[in-house]
Amino acid sequence: MSQELNEIVEDVPGPLPSDLPLLAVTDAVIFPGVIFPYVINDARQIKMVHNVLGGNRMMAVFLKKEDGEDGNRLFPTGTAVQVLKMFSVPDGSMGLLLQGIRRVVFKGIAGRSPWVRVRLEAVEEDKRQSLRTESYRKELLRSFDDYSSQNSWISDDLKQSIHSVTDPGQLGDLVCANLNFSVEDRQKVLEETSNSARLKTVLELIHKELKLTELSRKIQDEMNRNMEESQKEHYLREQMKVIRKELGDDDDAAVELEELRQLIAKGHLPEHVFQAAERELKRLGRMSPSSSEFTVSRTYLDWLCNMPWGASQKENTDLKRAARVLDSDHYGLEKVKERILEFLAVRKLTESSHGPILCFAGPPGVGKTSLGQSIARALGRKFIRIALGGVHDESEIRGHRRT
Repeated sequence: MSQELNEIVEDVPGPLPSDLPLLAVTDAVIFPGVIFPYVINDARQIKMVHNVLGGNRMMAVFLKKEDGEDGNRLFPTGTAVQVLKMFSVPDGSMGLLLQGIRRVVFKGIAGRSPWVRVRLEAVEEDKRQSLRTESYRKELLRSFDDYSSQNSWISDDLKQSIHSVTDPGQLGDLVCANLNFSVEDRQKVLEETSNSARLKTVLELIHKELKLTELSRKIQDEMNRNMEESQKEHYLREQMKVIRKELGDDDDAAVELEELRQLIAKGHLPEHVFQAAERELKRLGRMSPSSSEFTVSRTYLDWLCNMPWGASQKENTDLKRAARVLDSDHYGLEKVKERILEFLAVRKLTESSHGPILCFAGPPGVGKTSLGQSIARALGRKFIRIALGGVHDESEIRGHRRT
């Protein structure tokens, strides 16, 4: 099928028949004054066209909403067309050269044998001229020029044909017939009977196409930039490998980086931690393995990946069970047990992991560690013991900057 329908012809004179054979299509909208190639492969349609060629050569083309040829499955506005030519196509189909005559409205089924014929009524078009219509016409020509400058497939012949059209309604039809609008959008234009409304609709469609073209160009530019950045990064990494090899650095650093990259990917890190780890890994990749900063950064990433991100245990907040566990593990110590149960009760009520820290003070052997073990058993939590003997700097617990 031709990409350019750059011929405009005047309406064929003579009265419109009251009914015509129906050519129901799903992929085309034909406009009055436009010569349009179309291919059919249905045997019944081919027989119908042969019959039409032996008569007045006219039929009605309507866009289908869905399969079938019933009136409620057709869009209400179609086109009366004249079959100019019929020719064979190599794949066995038949090609038609159709000339749009005028807009028509579907009025019912006139007959179904040997093919469907439909009753029609010609559409009376509003061809009144106004300042608004002229404004739409000039803006449409300007927008078409913008569109054609961004799409090299539009030929000079088509540009010349469009600029030579003086009738505003025909201008809207010809532009709509030649640009890549959907059949639904073309049907909307076909249903517009006013020159002004038709030009406005086509103008909105071409502005939409211009925005899509601009967006597509931006996306393509961004993809090209990203590809260039990726190629640049690959080139620099290859250079870095060569430089390190010349300096005597072996491939151990590259192996370490790959191991860290896999640890980060498999570490179930939260999003903000993952981003921080990625930044640090990129920074590490730019360092020399002999640098002191390399070891600091490597240790930091090791620590980050070995943290139990996402690991949690559900607490058993049954206070009666906790009391039984404490009583079974320790004799006496009523005040201590009562304070522990108060602590657990507050945790149960607030449902928060944050709160006061229990501190057991006393000489060695009085049961501080065993009380902690009992609390862990009562809660169903794992007991972790960290010996802090000899630690004098509180930053060893609170944390300090990386060194």
